[in-house]
Amino acid sequence: MNDPILHLIGLTPPMVVALAFALPLLSLVVKSRSVIEGYGVVGSLIAMILSMLTFYYTYFIKSPIVYTFGAWPPPIGIVYEVDRFNALLGLVVGVVFFLVAIYSIEYLEGKEGIEWYYTLLLGMEAGMLGVLYTGDVFNLFVMLEVTSVAAYGLVAFYRSRKESIEAALKYAIVGSVATTIYFIALALIYGSYGTLNMAQIALKTISSVDYFFFILGGDKLWAVYTPALAVAGAAALALALWAFSVKAALFPNHFWLPDAHPAAPSPISAILSGLLVKVGVYAIARFTYTLFHAAQLNMLIDVALRNAVEALLIILIVLGSLSALVAGLLMMVQIDIKRLIAYSTIMHIGYITIGLGLATKLGLEAALYHTINHAVAKALLFLAAGVFIHVAGTRSIDELSGMGRVMPLTTISFVI
Repeated sequence: MNDPILHLIGLTPPMVVALAFALPLLSLVVKSRSVIEGYGVVGSLIAMILSMLTFYYTYFIKSPIVYTFGAWPPPIGIVYEVDRFNALLGLVVGVVFFLVAIYSIEYLEGKEGIEWYYTLLLGMEAGMLGVLYTGDVFNLFVMLEVTSVAAYGLVAFYRSRKESIEAALKYAIVGSVATTIYFIALALIYGSYGTLNMAQIALKTISSVDYFFFILGGDKLWAVYTPALAVAGAAALALALWAFSVKAALFPNHFWLPDAHPAAPSPISAILSGLLVKVGVYAIARFTYTLFHAAQLNMLIDVALRNAVEALLIILIVLGSLSALVAGLLMMVQIDIKRLIAYSTIMHIGYITIGLGLATKLGLEAALYHTINHAVAKALLFLAAGVFIHVAGTRSIDELSGMGRVMPLTTISFVI
């Protein structure tokens, strides 16, 4: 913990949050649009550099990284635990946000309220990095809320448009229900395992000591089995996965995404499809593989809990398959280019979820590979589509006919 680099890594999300909150105050003093835009770009650049540093440190120097806030040990204090899995995803988040910040300068030219746009953009980035880096399930809840609140505001950025307000309200209501369900899951987890630290929860799911009450009777010590813990653990996992399926836009909780995309500015659509839904995917993977040992179910000492996790993995495969099938069919009838790409995202989230549900090394590797692949490709796709929409002034696929010949470089980016 004496290494100053570790402090920089651990303080990345709070630092980006501080940059976000400082921007509205700066805008009261400095009215220059260029300064505000530059501030947003520099803020995202700082976050990208720190995410790169985290990635390098994790992959080439020390893995995993454990940072305790205020030197308070778990379960009292909040701990950030960064391994190669979340360090790689954090790197993708940092790079894409930086590119989106640059792209937004030209895209939002002439639009009002850019100080709030960049405030929410930095806030959403801080929330995503916090979700990825945290090793505490309650802090995960907090960072999910930070991410979600910023996303609601950005979807409603065009606040004079009816569809933007409607989409943001729908997204906010659905998202709030999801986080409430996750909070109930947290109550079950804490009541069952007595901790909110991910590493300690993972240990207690395979430790027989925590599945017994020891009763002193006379001169004997009796061990009484308590299957209620397994039931509570399975219920907590089921509730958490359902909440995360909303964040990931997985069928049948996908319905908010096709409305949010057309309503939001194109750079925000790139983040929603490229990064935000991956937060839900990451949370599903972290809970199933880290907390409940999906890839090594024989480690779970309780047969009932093991069977419950197996059943939930099968449900993930089924929902992933339905997500891919339903979204693929709905893609074919879309006339709005943003809605079409939104359904494409839902389809690919289905593919990723199928990989996670397999609970094998190859399945996890495939899911991670496609998560990175889709994050980069879909962000580029929305940014390219945003250029077409910005120039043509329409989202209709029919009316965009012929734009490829007029803008060949954008077309190449779109095809890639």
